[in-house]
Amino acid sequence: MTSPEGDYTGGGSIISPTWILTAAHNMFDDAGLQLEPAHVKVHVGTRRSISQQARDVTEIHVHHRYNQTDAGDNNNYAYDIALLHLKESLTFSDKIRPVCLPCTKEVTDFLPVPAGKWQIQCKDQDRILTGFGGSEPREVSGYVSGWGVTERGRPSSDLNYGLISIKSRDQCQKDNLDHSQFCAKGDGVDSCAGGKITDEL
Repeated sequence: MTSPEGDYTGGGSIISPTWILTAAHNMFDDAGLQLEPAHVKVHVGTRRSISQQARDVTEIHVHHRYNQTDAGDNNNYAYDIALLHLKESLTFSDKIRPVCLPCTKEVTDFLPVPAGKWQIQCKDQDRILTGFGGSEPREVSGYVSGWGVTERGRPSSDLNYGLISIKSRDQCQKDNLDHSQFCAKGDGVDSCAGGKITDEL
């Protein structure tokens, strides 16, 4: 995603032809004010910072419990999630595809969860994919990606990725996580600004 000036503002995930999932803190400027849709453009379809498709944004929906002041002052990113609605649908290809979200029929088709009510199926998907958000002693690995700052301290013009694993809450006590978060770490790997964790089902 970029600003009107072309500055990189953060990453996101395609979840449908017209919706992008990102971090809520990407949608605020340095003064803590939420960006207007006209000030955000979404780019997709390349490993370089120049995209194959660019789309204008018509709506920004930040989670109603996200607190930008808390995030900036206390480094507390609870409910750090937002949705962007695109003005024009994306054209899917071998390089432009949506991610599968937990608690959907598509994910249920891949995971061995019992038939029944959605609440039960969602709970089982959470257990399999994150070990109940890291509360169970299990390790689930996935990849984070983005164009953020590298170990050299400069933004990258190439898409980078790294392997991380969801850790138990006992291993992340100092991170002060709440129920809306889980802890994931890698060997010399980190991600922010909308960097998502994905895995192949």
